[in-house]
Amino acid sequence: MWAPSQGAYLTDGAALFHVAHTISDSASGELYLELEDCSTLEVVLCPAHAVAGSGFRSVAPALAP
Repeated sequence: MWAPSQGAYLTDGAALFHVAHTISDSASGELYLELEDCSTLEVVLCPAHAVAGSGFRSVAPALAP
């Protein structure tokens, strides 16, 4: 299963999210991603499998010259 690492940036083509943290639930084995919306700074917690199936792709931030 595709799962971005902490610090990665994801987009669906309309919004940009930063993977602030990855959290592994040792009881269930489920991986969760804490996603920060780069526009609103709102943070949401999502199961990694839901993010993987939602059309997000990893992107690299542009660096200033």
